[in-house]
Amino acid sequence: MKEVKRGLIINIPGVLGKVPMAGAAAYSASKYGLVGMMQSIREEVKRTDIRITNLFLGGVDSSFWDTIDLRVQRDKMIRGEEAAKAIWFLCQQPVSGVVSEMVLQPFNHQAI
Repeated sequence: MKEVKRGLIINIPGVLGKVPMAGAAAYSASKYGLVGMMQSIREEVKRTDIRITNLFLGGVDSSFWDTIDLRVQRDKMIRGEEAAKAIWFLCQQPVSGVVSEMVLQPFNHQAI
């Protein structure tokens, strides 16, 4: 990308890269670190047409939740197909601009 001075990077740190969660300090810190790294890279390539987007996904129904000890309502989570549509949307944006970040999360998926 640096050679041709153009491209699109879609970074998917997960919503914990934007909003921390109790009991997930190390996991959240790794996501915040990823966001910070991509922001730095964005500064390094800002005089090119390399676009960088952070897609903060939260609550996507996947096998990730099979081993997590957290009560959630998987039927209210984002489906994988919906997450893919968000990624496709970002790919379709004109090269004259960039969506710096997008947050896609369910309205509410945590069990009461």
